[in-house]
Amino acid sequence: MTETLGETQETRQQTTVKVERSVRYNRLLLLGTLAGAVLGALISTLFPVAAEGNYTAGQIAGFSAVLGGAVGLLVMAIVALILGAAAKNKRGTAAAVHTKTVIPGADSGAEAVAEGSIYNEGVAPKHGTGTAN
Repeated sequence: MTETLGETQETRQQTTVKVERSVRYNRLLLLGTLAGAVLGALISTLFPVAAEGNYTAGQIAGFSAVLGGAVGLLVMAIVALILGAAAKNKRGTAAAVHTKTVIPGADSGAEAVAEGSIYNEGVAPKHGTGTAN
């Protein structure tokens, strides 16, 4: 479909594209690390520190936060991999409209070209009833 708007010319072409869901791993890993660190520091405050001990309560809480962060990172990495495998099953198709706008140049005779794509948000599932997710 081609439209002429004054001197500009706009061409739109609709195609079908494949889309699939994805897990945002960085957010999940950061969440797991922070949750594990806070939980580790809080758990360390539940136990008394001996007066003749070599470490202060702050050092113990810091070390527990580091270990808790590492454990939280590991646990959330496993959860993220499981969620990623489940998200791969959510595949479908969507309509994409590729728009090309040509604007003739006034000074040099050159043309300015702007291209873009607009994707529909409705994703039809690969299996199932065919309704949008």
